Amino acid sequence: MSTSPLDRQIRFDIHASSGGRWSIHSSANVRAQAISKAKALLGDRKIEAVKVTREGGLSETEEVVFESKSKGGAERPVTITPVNEAPECKELEDFYGFESRKTLGRLLRKYLDRETITASELLYGAGQLKGLCRDEDLINKAIHSIARIQTKGTGEKPHQRVESLYDMVGRITERAEEADNIDEFKQLLASEGLEALVARIADTADENEREYLIHAALAAYIGNARDWERKLDLVLEQAENLTGDPAFVYLDEIIAELFDGGGALKELLGHQRDLADSLQTLAQLSAGTYQAKKRAGPGLKRLNAVRGRFGMPCTSGVMLDRVGREMGGIQPLGKEGGRSEEDAFRELLGDLVASRSISEGAGAVSEAVTLRAKTVLTGEGMDESSEKAIDDVLALLPTPAARFGYLVDLGGTDFGDKNQSLLVARLAAIVKNLKSATDLVYAGAGNSDVILAAAGVRDRLLSTHLPEEWRLRFARKIYDLLVHYKAGEATQTSDGDEGAAAEPKAKPSRKKKDAPVSSKGLSRKTVAAGKYIFREGDTGDEAYLIKSGEVEISRMSGDRDVPIAQVKEGSVIGEMALIDSEPRMASARATKKTVLTIIPKEDLKKRLKRLEAFDPVMHRLMGVMVQRMRNHPIIDA
Repeated sequence: MSTSPLDRQIRFDIHASSGGRWSIHSSANVRAQAISKAKALLGDRKIEAVKVTREGGLSETEEVVFESKSKGGAERPVTITPVNEAPECKELEDFYGFESRKTLGRLLRKYLDRETITASELLYGAGQLKGLCRDEDLINKAIHSIARIQTKGTGEKPHQRVESLYDMVGRITERAEEADNIDEFKQLLASEGLEALVARIADTADENEREYLIHAALAAYIGNARDWERKLDLVLEQAENLTGDPAFVYLDEIIAELFDGGGALKELLGHQRDLADSLQTLAQLSAGTYQAKKRAGPGLKRLNAVRGRFGMPCTSGVMLDRVGREMGGIQPLGKEGGRSEEDAFRELLGDLVASRSISEGAGAVSEAVTLRAKTVLTGEGMDESSEKAIDDVLALLPTPAARFGYLVDLGGTDFGDKNQSLLVARLAAIVKNLKSATDLVYAGAGNSDVILAAAGVRDRLLSTHLPEEWRLRFARKIYDLLVHYKAGEATQTSDGDEGAAAEPKAKPSRKKKDAPVSSKGLSRKTVAAGKYIFREGDTGDEAYLIKSGEVEISRMSGDRDVPIAQVKEGSVIGEMALIDSEPRMASARATKKTVLTIIPKEDLKKRLKRLEAFDPVMHRLMGVMVQRMRNHPIIDA
């Protein structure tokens, strides 16, 4: 949407009266921002009156659009909002990163809400930066707050960091003042779209300045809007006109800034019957499953469609973060006289499960759900124990995948650290009953999705704070399920040797040309208790299917052989060395008399070749999975 030349000439001046004399305090391009600044000046006891004048456009004379006198009492000054963490920024470019902007937005939330601007509009706008710096008390508190966080545990003195931050504010302001062609780029963005802007900047600007200019043009573009809904509308217009994904990352970050706000979020969500409804809406939007509601924000349906096209990692992240913070807080989920807290909690939990927010890496959400359950799911008016809260949440989760994912995500939180033995016990109970890799993923997942999702669960499990012994045991189980799932997708053995995953048996084909390779023709061998089947570092030319008995998998740690898993009948061992031709990365020893079916390397290659012809994507995923196991040196060869 373009702006007429007349509109571009309009300027709003903020005048302040002190000691009976008027002077221009500052200027703004947007009426609402100018009036907001004028009202804020009335909090200064030295200011007797304020007014906003409009110049330009069709009128050739100055027009007063707002005027007010001080009532003698100072307005409550805008303050910073405490934050617990801030990215370490050493170079100028670091301050423009998304995490830095997100931190700035949260720290100065009240100020940005008052000015109706995003963190990007502040960072890339010289006028906005100068306006902030005039509030010396606010900028001083903000800088000291960030300095304390960034120097904690580093040995650097906070006052040294303060000096550095003040210097950076000056450099950021100078850069915004000196930026060339921003108005030109803003008009190009409005008339031809983001992809045209990116192409023009790539052709004309120095490589080191391109990112800055794109963000600056976007900030100036949404700065034309006088309210949050219009800002979102402008961004969505750009997103809807994109032909590909690459440029969308810039829009995703802007949308995330909007939804990470306070006043912005309230305006953008529109009418919501209670807090639970608001959180349900955010969870649905984060997953692209939003169902339009009456009187909700007009842009939400469009935003959901954009989410479906591109995915929004930054926006989804801030939405789920807000869900976690509010869910773990004390504000009631339901309104008085409306649905009960328990009903609101159960409905919200259902949406979190449906959007997979509670079981796919959102540890903060899983922790918050558990903390809320401690106060909501009780009939005696007292908080539940942690054990009962976890068990109650597990009882409300509909599938093993949701329950397993919930516990894994909880294992990476402070709450999980305090309840590790409880989490291990509940995970062990679920793992014991897992029969297939499909038990670990959402219903309806395709073959490739099953492998990627289950592998993702395994990676998250390995990154938790749970005791290493149990992480390795659970990871091994997932690995076995994946191996047998992949093997089962390629072929099923006619005598039912599907391995540990216990995949459903396939009916043998009556046509010989379609019959899968059978294990009936494979050799077997018996290994006495205490004997090694293979050792770490050996060259592998055979894999083994355990027909009966039990095998201990171990790895060397210094001069010790450390057990990492026990595998029994139906498991396959030694297959990784055959797939990638690397030395065995663990040892296998029979702990009791064990009968093995020998799978020669050539036989496995034939099966893999058949898999490649049958499903090249699955074949590639198998290679990726093997490399992933190699990168985590805890699973046998």
